[in-house]
Amino acid sequence: MTYNMSWDFGRLEDTLPYIVPYTQRNAAITQTYEYGPWDVKLKVTNDHGCVDSIVQSIFIEISVGLFVPNAFAPTNPATGVREFRPAGFNLETYTISVFDAWGNLVWFSDKLNNEGQPSEAWDGSYQGKLAKAGTYFWVIDAKFKNGDSWTGMNIDGKEYTKGPVMLVR
Repeated sequence: MTYNMSWDFGRLEDTLPYIVPYTQRNAAITQTYEYGPWDVKLKVTNDHGCVDSIVQSIFIEISVGLFVPNAFAPTNPATGVREFRPAGFNLETYTISVFDAWGNLVWFSDKLNNEGQPSEAWDGSYQGKLAKAGTYFWVIDAKFKNGDSWTGMNIDGKEYTKGPVMLVR
């Protein structure tokens, strides 16, 4: 006996149910969910018009994190250390400011990519010129997609939302 499956994944962007014909019943269905609770509905209809359905509630838990490097070297031949780029995931909002030793703002970003990762990096320049080697200071305010605020980098058991970064030449 053949049947069709009609899925409703409970997401606002889904305008119609996702129909799976009998011939594709074993194919994997992949969907993308954000953090939180979701109701997934399945309705199965056979050739004779008999219908059965089920609703399954799921909760999507996500991992979150933000790491801030403490040094970078813009003129280094190794590409991985040329930029000051905090690494994070599942960020909802994010702002970073970098200041020189006198408190002048030398770089700012609030850009995130679709995966909630910082999408811009400081290349070590200020007003179009290479900044001097030395210690600069960052301040970050961030919130994750699960609603938690970033409490900072854990250093020796304390959490800091601001800290130093060394620009090395």
